Amino acid sequence: MAKKDNGGFVLGALLGAAVAGLTALLYAPKSGDELRKSVSKDVDKLIDRARDYKDTVVERGVEMYDSAAEVASEKSEDIMLNVQLTAENLKNQFNDLKEDGKKFVAKKEEQLDELTEDIEIEVNQAEEKAQEFAEELSEDVADKAGEFKHEVADKAEEIEHEVSEKVEEIQE
Repeated sequence: MAKKDNGGFVLGALLGAAVAGLTALLYAPKSGDELRKSVSKDVDKLIDRARDYKDTVVERGVEMYDSAAEVASEKSEDIMLNVQLTAENLKNQFNDLKEDGKKFVAKKEEQLDELTEDIEIEVNQAEEKAQEFAEELSEDVADKAGEFKHEVADKAEEIEHEVSEKVEEIQE
């Protein structure tokens, strides 16, 4: 925090002292020559004090300016450092997220490859089972067809035999 500036108070005190001194001289019982010398001496003292005060104010102003410039420079450096650190942190976080994204995609691709392999295995197994079933069905159909053929042949013989008997009966 800045120090409270007492320069206005000091200036007011100096002017007040000068006015009081001048007033005292004017009311003092002195001759004109003595009064002029006394006023001239007091004015010279007042001018010297004003110059001293001006020099002090200039010195303080320069000190305050230098101090403010130093603080501003330090703050500027701190801000730049903070900005650089924040940028570096953000860059690192972005790179971490990017790597995590690459790992996630690679993992999902691996899972997809595994799933594709599993599906291919299941399809091949289903094809093999379908082929086996078709072969068994074909064999069963062939067996049933053979059995049916024999049954039909047997039935045909029976019918032929019955028809022959009926024809013989009719002829008799």
